[in-house]
Amino acid sequence: MTEKNKGTLSSASITASGQWTWSVTLTDFGGNCLISWSSNAPFRAQESKVQLFEFPSGDVVAETWATEQSGSWDTGKPYGQGWGARYIAQIGPTGSKHTYQTVLQTQPSH
Repeated sequence: MTEKNKGTLSSASITASGQWTWSVTLTDFGGNCLISWSSNAPFRAQESKVQLFEFPSGDVVAETWATEQSGSWDTGKPYGQGWGARYIAQIGPTGSKHTYQTVLQTQPSH
């Protein structure tokens, strides 16, 4: 190999950080509970769902996969007191040993 064709191998480390937000809201939509959610993250969860639940029991009365909706969902349940909404994002396939889940929840309506 001639001196001209020799190369050098180098390495560099890169550290990056970011901050992202998620939101979930529960509003009155024509008399029904409408759950809306959004995020500015450049990635999405492998599995995510939204739930309408009763307060204070926490019993889920309606749920759907967030990936099947476009950021909002009319639950078909009448809007009123005692409801809360959850957005559940899961990273890692179901049944995986390394599953991470984030639950974002509204304050119950009064």
